[in-house]
Amino acid sequence: MTEQNVSQKPIIKPAITRKGNLDVEKIKVGEHLAEIQYYKVVKVNPKTIKVVSDKGVESNIDKDLVLEMYSASQYQTEKYINRTEINNILTNIGQQIFTVNFNKQVKPADIKNKLLTAIKDEEGNPLSYEDIEKNLKTISKDLNKGEERTLIGYLLEINNEMGRSSAIDLEIERGKNRLRQIDHRTINYLIFKNTKYIVK
Repeated sequence: MTEQNVSQKPIIKPAITRKGNLDVEKIKVGEHLAEIQYYKVVKVNPKTIKVVSDKGVESNIDKDLVLEMYSASQYQTEKYINRTEINNILTNIGQQIFTVNFNKQVKPADIKNKLLTAIKDEEGNPLSYEDIEKNLKTISKDLNKGEERTLIGYLLEINNEMGRSSAIDLEIERGKNRLRQIDHRTINYLIFKNTKYIVK
């Protein structure tokens, strides 16, 4: 390899590895920073509230500062709205914390189990025709209705075409799979910014 070829070789700098999303050494006066943080209350003191952040850091927050925050469960008003309106609110919620109650997607195994309970008793013995007919009338309304689920968390992604949203469930321990799907078509209520929106 000639000297000329060596000098034309590109210089490759090693990748800089650091913790976090920004270089703290490069922060300048007047620069704007942002952070969205989620807290779980672990103790209520007379003047402060002890919390643990979603990152696992414990701290005490002055109650005056907590006044500016929103709770996922507290609300002052209730509003009855239709499904289109509640979907519009959810899709525009951003990364704010909320509670949503909906019915999970029905699986074939769920339908099978519901039908089996309608035709057999607890010991697995066949029921009479009258009992089966009575049971089928009872479960027919709920046959295509999935299990009810309440999720406290924040949105990651919205898929309007599929009628679903991906959300992080804050009640699942950090380090485990916390990603959950919200079915927009089966939302029963949504608590967001001091209001409980109920599907009428």
